Amino acid sequence: MRKLLIAVVVLAVLLVAADRISRYVAQRKLASRVAAAYHLARPPTVTITGFPFLTQVIAGRYHEVGVAISLLNSGGVAMKDVQARFTGVHAPMTQLLGSDASAVTAEYATATAMLPFETVQQRLPAGITLSADGDRLRLSGNLGYQGLQVPVSAGVALRVTSAAIEVSPRDVKVGGALSMPSLVGSRLAIALPVHDLPMQLKVRTVQVTPDGFAVNASAGGVELENGG
Repeated sequence: MRKLLIAVVVLAVLLVAADRISRYVAQRKLASRVAAAYHLARPPTVTITGFPFLTQVIAGRYHEVGVAISLLNSGGVAMKDVQARFTGVHAPMTQLLGSDASAVTAEYATATAMLPFETVQQRLPAGITLSADGDRLRLSGNLGYQGLQVPVSAGVALRVTSAAIEVSPRDVKVGGALSMPSLVGSRLAIALPVHDLPMQLKVRTVQVTPDGFAVNASAGGVELENGG
């Protein structure tokens, strides 16, 4: 009985070790494939959750896959701390552990990312600063206008479209007097083309934080290695 118990314990330890090793290999392979697909400077951190892992491999279905990308360039816009979560992930063993080139698919995906103020600031005219006041944004500074440097201030409205995050001035004031937005407002309006995100994610909402724009994205029926 004692020998049998020892054998069971040893077998259990071996199975747990094999489970962890297989998960590690699968995470590394998927991270390399995602990095290659999106030309990332370094592989993302991939986490496959759920225990045991090997039963998920056999079934070809995974509870959840997380992908963390420290820096991502989308449409010429730098985004930081991209955290994507995929559920209902389907991938036969040959896809996840082998050399099968077909993409891993997921039923649903959500993601968050940070769009720092400095990234937005680079697209504004010289002399204009973007700043946060709680959950509101303001533009202020001096703007070259008809050969003069005039003080300008404005509130900011954010809007998510199918093509970009639009940053639009509101209640523009020039030299302390309310000005028609058409006079200088068009020079303060910018569009951040972050609609073409990896893994077919689409931006849904944007919130103002002390550090920048907190971006929320989601999509259904995605391929982890297809940005189209």
